[in-house]
Amino acid sequence: MPGIKHNSPAFLLVALLASMVLSAGARAMASSLADKTLSPSGMAGGEGGILELTYTPSPTTSSAPAQPKKGVKIPFEFVEGLMVCAIPTSSGKLRLVFDTGANATALLGKSRPIEIHIGGKSLRLVSAPLRTSTLGQVNKTLPPERRLEGILGEDVLVQFERVTVDYKSLEIEFYP
Repeated sequence: MPGIKHNSPAFLLVALLASMVLSAGARAMASSLADKTLSPSGMAGGEGGILELTYTPSPTTSSAPAQPKKGVKIPFEFVEGLMVCAIPTSSGKLRLVFDTGANATALLGKSRPIEIHIGGKSLRLVSAPLRTSTLGQVNKTLPPERRLEGILGEDVLVQFERVTVDYKSLEIEFYP
């Protein structure tokens, strides 16, 4: 599947669809997608309830054929209509809202950078200011061990060749 540029109509359509998934009706939309596959072109078809985001890196000068890459699957759940995943760090896991519409990752109450580990990649997160009170309001309703710690944004997602969301198995697969 070919990659798409960030300013292309196909990318904007995928971003819009992903933003809709994160809306209050996310559960209903996920169940309606359970037998369809959405590609960056916005065409529906196939099986599995999968939304795939592909980021195309700059071409390399290597003439060797690329080996197929295996993705790393991270489970997610819906919490108050928000898609939440637990991202591994060196000191445990961060419960973050998966948000393709957020330009930058934002962490609640974290003033120091945090290193996350996904699929052999170590990424240093520097928190952007969080401009919403939604997470704080949701956290008031959750027990401490289930509280949300921030938003996983596009600045992290573009570090991967492909990110696939499988609504049927409730997994996000990151391809390094």
